[in-house]
Amino acid sequence: MNTPLYSIIIPTYNSVGTLLPLLESLEEQRTENTEVIVVDDGSTDGTEEALQSFNLRYFKQAKRGGPAAARNRGAREALGEWFVFTDADTCYNDDTLEKIIQAIKESDGDAFVGTYAGHPANPGFMPRYKALWELITIDEQLLARGGSYIPYNAWAPRPGIVRRDAFEAVGGFSETFTGADLEDVEFGYRLIKEGFKIYFCPAIKIKHHYPATFWKEIRPFARRCRLWMTLERPKGFDAAGEGSLRQATIHMAGFSAAALLVPSLLFPVFLLPAALLMLYYFFGNSPFLYRAWKEEGAVFTLRAALCRWSHTLVMGVFAGLGLVQRIVKGRKHG
Repeated sequence: MNTPLYSIIIPTYNSVGTLLPLLESLEEQRTENTEVIVVDDGSTDGTEEALQSFNLRYFKQAKRGGPAAARNRGAREALGEWFVFTDADTCYNDDTLEKIIQAIKESDGDAFVGTYAGHPANPGFMPRYKALWELITIDEQLLARGGSYIPYNAWAPRPGIVRRDAFEAVGGFSETFTGADLEDVEFGYRLIKEGFKIYFCPAIKIKHHYPATFWKEIRPFARRCRLWMTLERPKGFDAAGEGSLRQATIHMAGFSAAALLVPSLLFPVFLLPAALLMLYYFFGNSPFLYRAWKEEGAVFTLRAALCRWSHTLVMGVFAGLGLVQRIVKGRKHG
């Protein structure tokens, strides 16, 4: 076997239902210089038996440690010069691997981030809501800058590609993250801090299985809001997404408007600033709501607006808790 140039590393835990379609999509486009590595983080759903017919390298963790530990294990076992980190709940398009190889050859990037392409792999309101939201707040914000390889200060396995020596230079993923939290974002921050280049590459597209219900999505969202406030970041805000200055400002306006509603019951003077903040909040969300109405109709848009409002309230509370946690931690080390 020739030494692979590209190592596709897939951590998995009880995800056989989505892992198999992913592997099938990879089989159709693999080259002789590509290896596929699956790291099983202690699955109990028959993952190992289901993979017998696939051409891949399989490793099972002795102890469940989360996606960060599983990805690091895959990197240690990998033979390639480039690591392509892909989550088990995604599926490659027909040309995804081709576009990854093209990006590596054409640009000077040390790492790349692809896109979920705006359409989820699974049906339902919540997956469509999340896919549309990410398309507008991440992809289109970055695409407005122009170019095929757009400088980015965040990293995520959508898929996430990184050169081996850059990965090793920053020590891989932090295994202090034992869940699917912000281990990917924190890894990207360290890449940027050490001077490595990350590019958003819109041509690299995959589909993602999103949480099917609001409650399955909002719990990790709350946890990530808290954790994001505790991270050491090379810059104050991300270039796009929930961690961007634009989205942070919109969320702060919405949360502040909600906070002012209570005192306004006793002191009407608070009604005007609350109304102005709420107006700014809905103006900031108008591109998303307009697209939702145009593509999915009025009922979807109303549900999407309620979800946005819920996310804003949750972000305000849990980002506040994260800020307190950061301040307390700083005082202890001060």
